[in-house]
Amino acid sequence: MKSIIATVVVLAILIAGLNWYRAKHPSGLVSGNNNTSTTTPSSACAIGKCPTELTENDSGRTLTYAAGDRLTIYLNHTKNPSTGLHCDPSGIVGVISIITSTSTPLYAARMEAVKTGICNLKNNNFLSIMKVEDTGGLENLTKDWSVYENPQYKISFKYPKDWTLAQNQGTDRYQGPSGFFAISAAGGTASIDDIVESDVTHVLRPYGRTPIIESITVDNQEARIIIPSSDAGGNLNGQAELIVKFPNPIRISGTAYYYFILWADKEHIRDIASTLHFT
Repeated sequence: MKSIIATVVVLAILIAGLNWYRAKHPSGLVSGNNNTSTTTPSSACAIGKCPTELTENDSGRTLTYAAGDRLTIYLNHTKNPSTGLHCDPSGIVGVISIITSTSTPLYAARMEAVKTGICNLKNNNFLSIMKVEDTGGLENLTKDWSVYENPQYKISFKYPKDWTLAQNQGTDRYQGPSGFFAISAAGGTASIDDIVESDVTHVLRPYGRTPIIESITVDNQEARIIIPSSDAGGNLNGQAELIVKFPNPIRISGTAYYYFILWADKEHIRDIASTLHFT
């Protein structure tokens, strides 16, 4: 089942990416060799002017992004294996997820400008200089947010200040005009990916039939985000899910829990996740 879901997600993303790629490059994929690129892009671009979708033709460029910006790069797995894609030094631009397919050598890597600095985004036949500047984007977005703390779960995070505690929900749930969040925890011996599979394949299909699964790190802990597809149930209000492994299991009424669960609307879940800390 996991492979079926992954294949559907791959096709949805790669078809859109390939159509965009072919529109820009009607002659087909470039060789990926820095010295034989069929185009000569401008050497540098400023924040807000750099593309958010990159290809092998962008090798050799100096690209500038704001901290928190996200981009996607399409590369040929044969010439630039997904396992070799990284930014050196690490920690400045990070890989969120790799979307691959058995039906095409092209893969999509989703990346995020994490913190200020300069790094070399490189692979076998690809090299671009990535500059990340601090414009206060995410910090400005969340600086006026309220802080949620839960000593039982040993977590804290920020949320929009106009969200208020919903009554009679059976769990902590805050909501407002722009969205919501609710929390829980998961126990048992299941792996984080087993939990993801169980949630996305539930008989009610709460996240639709082609959700996107992102592998991320939250406060140095392994995490997954489930983003619903367009056919997800309307009564869930665009609910997405964050699953994070606790640094140490917590105990509630004698039961051990290994994973923190956060449900939130898909527009806010990544921003909330970026502020989450274990206490």
